[in-house]
Amino acid sequence: MESSESILEIAVTSESLLASQIRKRVVLHPFAEPSIHLIKSWLRDCTEGHAECPGDVEETELPTRVIDLGTHHEHNEPKLLIPKGMTGAYIALSHCWGSKPALMTTHSNIEELQQGICTSNLPRTFLDAFAVARKLGIRYLWIDCLCITQDDRADWETQARMRSSVYERAFLTIASTRSGSGEIPFLRDDAPMFIPDAETFFRGTFNDQQGNFYLKNTAKEPHADAAHFISEAPLNKRGWVLQERLLSRRILHFADDQVYWECRRHALGLEGSVFRADSSQGFLFPLPSLIQKLHISHNTPDDLFLKTWLHIVEFYSACQFTFEQDRPTALLGLVDRLGRLTRRRYFEAQWFMPSSSELPISMLWTACGSGARHKPEQPMSPSWSWLSAAGEFSFASVATKSTPMLLNRISFSTSATPLTMQSLHIKCKTFQAYTDQSSDKSGTRVRQIKRNCSPGGFVRAAPPQRNHDNLANLKLNEYNNSFIGHIKFDSKDGIPEEIYCMHLFADLAGYTRVMAVEKLSVSSEAGGHDLPQYRRVGIGSLARGRDGLNWFEEMSIALV
Repeated sequence: MESSESILEIAVTSESLLASQIRKRVVLHPFAEPSIHLIKSWLRDCTEGHAECPGDVEETELPTRVIDLGTHHEHNEPKLLIPKGMTGAYIALSHCWGSKPALMTTHSNIEELQQGICTSNLPRTFLDAFAVARKLGIRYLWIDCLCITQDDRADWETQARMRSSVYERAFLTIASTRSGSGEIPFLRDDAPMFIPDAETFFRGTFNDQQGNFYLKNTAKEPHADAAHFISEAPLNKRGWVLQERLLSRRILHFADDQVYWECRRHALGLEGSVFRADSSQGFLFPLPSLIQKLHISHNTPDDLFLKTWLHIVEFYSACQFTFEQDRPTALLGLVDRLGRLTRRRYFEAQWFMPSSSELPISMLWTACGSGARHKPEQPMSPSWSWLSAAGEFSFASVATKSTPMLLNRISFSTSATPLTMQSLHIKCKTFQAYTDQSSDKSGTRVRQIKRNCSPGGFVRAAPPQRNHDNLANLKLNEYNNSFIGHIKFDSKDGIPEEIYCMHLFADLAGYTRVMAVEKLSVSSEAGGHDLPQYRRVGIGSLARGRDGLNWFEEMSIALV
């Protein structure tokens, strides 16, 4: 066996005489007594010893509705409870609906459910959540489709706004990580006693201590399994789940391979793994790697806040929604929480500094991902917001502040909503260019427009094939056929024939970054003057040394 492909690990049960000598544990079924004992110890250590993890759970006011599972001594069927100001610890379930659940709370059955919930009508995921809560001794449980009246639009909207606080105040979040729908149990019926299946029993001596142990093959990369079973799990691909993950105090992930614990101090696996992520770029376990950094002080540094936001947005852009119009709403609970940590104010997925001419760096997003990108028929936001087009984004190009300046400095009311803001009025430097058909696989190319040349004389760009990136090279007439840079368009649909390249900044590698904008046929009134309107269509860079030819001209525009 080659060491580059796999390694042998030694694991023991918690009862083994070698448990003090060997950290790795054999993974038992989640309901095996050693597993429950370990999970309870995680809860106890977190609530009693982690200063970074919020406590005071017994004084937490219960949500508008919860499911009452009864006490340890009761074996009654669960029922819907309206607490009316009661306090106590409760568990929140994070799950995928899949198809429409067999049982939901509606106007017609809400009184009946307060008398009792027939468990034969419940999805397997709910029954598993009941079982886990009872094992852990937690009486109250919150599940969205049972605790929100599904046919009452007013109640749905009210509870949707409160949804983030439900997870933030929960004693624990149970994540049905492995389940793509409510009908797939997260407590596997077919789970073997030992996971993975192939383990070999041995008896040996370590440091003069004899005991039983197991040898098992495992991937050489120690976190490879977690990366697959957590990051790539069905639940964590859903857009609504992101703020549930980032706002929870602590989470139990019921994954395909084992149970994982996550809180703001660390993440743990039943088999003994300890994850102390020191990078805020990963979403394997974001509570210790990302969110903890925002709470190390009450005055979060602005650069840390913005960096964290960019990482959140990058991950969020890859999440999936059944209804794409939910994307702006499903982040608002997290936005409200983050807003307590900064002087900045949120508008159209950007964080503006009030009364500042600074252009938010989150406007400098770059389209990425291998899938086809298409503009929505009805954009949900202005072109400069990443919400205006569906698909994945990155911010790898952001290295410094940009040079364009806001002319209409944003004023915010006490409700953190801009008073008026139809467009961004920007003072910037631009030059004209046009797109041309490319003969290579990178897509279309862009050339500078001749001052006195009719646009009709140019060759219209052909959009790249769906399996190619929406990348275009830049040409300027001073350089004839010499390419001077490239543009990455926000969408593969309708790549414009003529564009303006707006100077942004010179990055650390010496490349001049530009935003590609398209001129529209209307204008915006600003201070008694009409400003030409432009919309963002892409972002890119010039080759080194190509920005010293005085191509850029200063102008004021309205970016819509």
